[in-house]
Amino acid sequence: MNTNPNSTKTVLVTGANGFIGRQLISDLANQIPGFSIKVISRKSILNLDSVLDFDRFINNDFKPSFFSDVTHVIHLAGVAHRFNNIDSTELERINVGYLQKLMFNLNLNSLEKLIFMSSYSVSLIEQSIVMDTAQYAVTKQNAELLLKDWYQKTSKLFEVIILRPTMVYGRGAPGNFERLQKLLKIPIPLPFGNLDRRRSFIHVRNLSSAMLSLLKAPRQAGIAVWELSDPWSETFIGFIQDLNKAIDGKAIIFKFPICLLRYGLSLLGKADLFRKLTLSFHIDVGPFIKQFNWSNVVSFESRFDDLEGAN
Repeated sequence: MNTNPNSTKTVLVTGANGFIGRQLISDLANQIPGFSIKVISRKSILNLDSVLDFDRFINNDFKPSFFSDVTHVIHLAGVAHRFNNIDSTELERINVGYLQKLMFNLNLNSLEKLIFMSSYSVSLIEQSIVMDTAQYAVTKQNAELLLKDWYQKTSKLFEVIILRPTMVYGRGAPGNFERLQKLLKIPIPLPFGNLDRRRSFIHVRNLSSAMLSLLKAPRQAGIAVWELSDPWSETFIGFIQDLNKAIDGKAIIFKFPICLLRYGLSLLGKADLFRKLTLSFHIDVGPFIKQFNWSNVVSFESRFDDLEGAN
């Protein structure tokens, strides 16, 4: 299933052991016939022979021929949720240096399409909205600039797609979504009832299906940046309330004046948390749907059905 000698397409996935990578590898194997799969990963991947260990890659302990037949790349690897516990040099090495090393080793004669997983946090800093993720966002922005500069210096016969997804959620999601679920499991009052700003999120299965749509779409030489989310937006309080109900949460969510919430969080040194809770943005994915014939596999109604404890 994973190594097809008659295949003319080989997709390389980095970060295949991560939250998004695990979903993508499963979907690739089951939904995209005709592609061989290669992986760069920190851990071995069950049933995949074409695996290059991350440490070996970083230390140049591999054969260049590993990349010779790669036609498509989905670069997911990077530091995404531990950036507060890692110094800026290491963050830059992984989020930018890894990409640079990958680009150096790709065979441009066979490469057709490179998909790079960036972050919506780059869009925020472009709007001068600085969050506690700024250091992470800068490394993702630097990686995007590196890609654009590299592309301009090549023959430009392949396609580069930069994806900036909003917060990714779903079963097993790390980071803020994991912390939110743990919070809602505690029987405490939460003063979030007035957080009615509209927000966009994206389910991991919808993000994976979007990448599959990109793989299947005809190649169009060029470089493009796409912000990506579920094809709907909702209020932040609506998201929290529905999540609380789906996981049989114990939290009691009540309305509390926004001005007092800001004051209280500021006193606790959590001004960044207030900005994050009250941030409003909506992603229009209509153009993406039209261009790549994308159809989301998870609906608004079913978005929390796969969570542990969901009704």
